[in-house]
Amino acid sequence: MICLLCFPSIFCCSLPLIHMSAVPEFELPKAVVARIIKGALPEGVQVGKEAKDAIQIAAGIFILHLTNAANEACQEGKRSTINDKDMDKALREIGLEDYIPPMLASLEAWKASQAAKKTAKGAANDE
Repeated sequence: MICLLCFPSIFCCSLPLIHMSAVPEFELPKAVVARIIKGALPEGVQVGKEAKDAIQIAAGIFILHLTNAANEACQEGKRSTINDKDMDKALREIGLEDYIPPMLASLEAWKASQAAKKTAKGAANDE
């Protein structure tokens, strides 16, 4: 058993150890990962199946690592629901401060789209 978040480091982050046979449980949907990869790369760039698989597993592990850090921040606040402030603290804790502004911008855009959907649904119900 190895800690996939720290491998190959000799230092462990103290997360529960994950057996290598459990890795597929952390995979994101292949179609979603392929769409993200395609949107992030210039036109004409090809990505091999093995590279896509590696990105898929790495993304799942990253989500677990970030969620664990956010959950610790949440528990410090004696709460059971992770919020945006917990995610902010988690990103700072794992050294990814540069991702905070895009995360907050994406969150605001999502909230705006949800509000627009709710307004549109309310307008449709009024007619």
